[in-house]
Amino acid sequence: MDKPDLDARFRVLSILWASMLAGVTFMTAVVWAVASGTFAPGYTGMLSPDLASKLLLLSPLAIAVGIARRNRDDTREHHPDGRLAAYHTRVIVALALQEGGGILGLTVCLLAARPTWALGVGALTALAMLLGRPRREEVGRLPR
Repeated sequence: MDKPDLDARFRVLSILWASMLAGVTFMTAVVWAVASGTFAPGYTGMLSPDLASKLLLLSPLAIAVGIARRNRDDTREHHPDGRLAAYHTRVIVALALQEGGGILGLTVCLLAARPTWALGVGALTALAMLLGRPRREEVGRLPR
């Protein structure tokens, strides 16, 4: 694969990563604002804190599965294009799991009206996504 094509494919992956990170960050701000009463004064939530704390455990679990998926190298392809496609798939699935875990946690925080929990879930998700961002050197290290 030639360098311009490789650069273009990496750029698409980077844009996807940035948009997913921005979405989680924006949703964290909205959930915090609603749960704290900034946008919806008098909002009390619909979940009890006990149930919410149990449901909230699913969020870091999904994020951890995304991290494990991101770091797993299951490439069995022999062709360079196949290895690049496998890398893209692995990164996209990992980001989707991390974002999904974050959104699940933020939804629980919103339903329980817990703004400080939302900040914690948002920070955990953003940190996981920042550490798992696609890197150009990873693409360069794919066997040719």
